[in-house]
Parts: sequence; C-alpha cells; structure tokens
Amino acid sequence: MIQTPPSESYFDLTKALVQLGRKRGFVLVDELNAFLPPSASSPNDLELAMSLFGRLGIGIGATEKEGLE
Repeated sequence: MIQTPPSESYFDLTKALVQLGRKRGFVLVDELNAFLPPSASSPNDLELAMSLFGRLGIGIGATEKEGLE
C-alpha cells in the first residue's frame, strides 16, 4: 500500500506550490507531478489539480514558455 503524506504536510505542500505558481505565474508539469502523492496518479487526479491551478490563474507547462502561454 502506498502511503500519502499526512494532511498537514499535504496542505503545506499545496500552499507552497500555489505560492510558487502565483509568484512566477506558472508551475512546471514536473513540479506538479513531484507534488502529487503516488496515490493520486490517475489522469483524473492530474486533471483536477490542473483545473485548480487554472482557476487560480496559474499556468502549467513543460517549460516556462508553455506555462506562461
């Protein structure tokens, strides 16, 4: 069984990634994948996370250029 981080650290990770995205205007796909726990590896989980960042006005891309488009 794959363990997920405790909810407190997951919240802190989420907050840190959102702050980074707001500062830069984007997050990289690799950063998002590293952030998601192994148990959240389905395409639906990734789509949910991507839509959250989109609603916050934070772009996602493989490169900085893609993230800012």
